[in-house]
Amino acid sequence: MPTLDQLEPPDPHLDLPEEDWRKIETALGLKKPDPWFRNKLANHVLLYVKWPEPQLDRVRPSHLRKSIKKILKDAESLRTYLVFENDEEEQDDPQEWARAVVVYRLLSLHDTGTLVSSLEGTIKTMEGALASLPPDKGGRRHDALYGLVHVLALDYLEATGKPPTVTFDPRGNQYRSPFLDFVEAVLKVFAPQLIKGNLALGKATQRALKDWRTRMGMDKT
Repeated sequence: MPTLDQLEPPDPHLDLPEEDWRKIETALGLKKPDPWFRNKLANHVLLYVKWPEPQLDRVRPSHLRKSIKKILKDAESLRTYLVFENDEEEQDDPQEWARAVVVYRLLSLHDTGTLVSSLEGTIKTMEGALASLPPDKGGRRHDALYGLVHVLALDYLEATGKPPTVTFDPRGNQYRSPFLDFVEAVLKVFAPQLIKGNLALGKATQRALKDWRTRMGMDKT
């Protein structure tokens, strides 16, 4: 059964020069182009930076949370339906045999494997998006950087295996960290208007990252 990494990656939904993609990937520590990363990052940017604002003026984090949970629940339910466990009791259930006919004969092993892998990718994306939503304080909070830092933190953790951090250097009076370099590289390409200087960007990133670590159940650094 094929896994997600065996599928052909889709083209990113954003047209970007190769040079810009490589700047971002290099900041993350990726030594060669990564199509899956590019597609994922493009989706993140579209969600938090590039969507037209007028249509989203009344959309609150609670509205997004409800829609994400719906997709997540349905994706998990369908994945469960497509995957069979070695359960002896189910082997005597005619309904389970009917499910096997639908899954393995009508869909075929290849189609089922592709669908399961796609669902696993969807579930992972929705879980990350759900964790990245800011608190709903009764009004729409325009804080693209907050949500973007959350999803970039997951990208950084997956790529490096290290928890993202941001520290303040009092001697140089600036914030430093490889993760902050990665965030800045993404913003320079997609949203330079969100870069207000090292102190403002570093402080905002550090605050968002602190919340992300709490939601992820990580110890504070």
